[in-house]
Amino acid sequence: MPRKYEGFLFYGHPDLSGVNKSERCKKIFEDFENWEAYSNANQIIELYNLNKLINLDKKPVLWTDELYALNKERSKRICGIICKFFSGLTLEQLKAVYNEIDVLYIADFWDIFCKTKIYLKYSEDEFQEFLFASKVNLGLLLKKKYLIEKFGIAVRNYIMSNPMHAETLVTEFLQKHQEDWGPLYFPKELSTENKQELIKAYIDSPDPNPNYLSLIAQEDNPNELKLDSKTKFDAYKKKKELT
Repeated sequence: MPRKYEGFLFYGHPDLSGVNKSERCKKIFEDFENWEAYSNANQIIELYNLNKLINLDKKPVLWTDELYALNKERSKRICGIICKFFSGLTLEQLKAVYNEIDVLYIADFWDIFCKTKIYLKYSEDEFQEFLFASKVNLGLLLKKKYLIEKFGIAVRNYIMSNPMHAETLVTEFLQKHQEDWGPLYFPKELSTENKQELIKAYIDSPDPNPNYLSLIAQEDNPNELKLDSKTKFDAYKKKKELT
């Protein structure tokens, strides 16, 4: 997937040993007088990443004490700029903004969306419209517990709208994924029957992944999906057809 923006991404530590990283951060901090005029969501999210760097309270190796102190003072404006940018978005603008965000900044978008409580300005119908129009990444969405609790019906409808979303269910309940994946929060409105229906639709879809079909056929977590023997056998047969 082509990148939409080549910005600084914070990885949880103050290591700016790479020349490109260091120069990029320096450039953005030197542009602080223009931060208020930023109109691209990626620029705003890049500021969010710079703020996370500063909030570590650890001086990057390549920065002098003076530069660190100066940038720390400048960073105090960042939260206000972020809130102002996102809180002023209409529903249509929110759709446009999401679609311009670089793939590496999508997780940060959801962090901002929740931490600033911007979601409170949207109704359930509006949030559902946003989900469908933007085709948001389901895995990242399901990490946000407060959103799932507030917009349970909208999220349920979005999950059920695409058979490929069954892969998220399989990954969460039937696959041993990495610990850093983190918990996913499924809406209480998503019933066991909904889950089974989605799995069946996935099996019948034009291009299911054979690896996921294997996991379905060999379901070893019956307390979650409660798949019947026919569904598991259908998954087995579909895999045989594809391999």
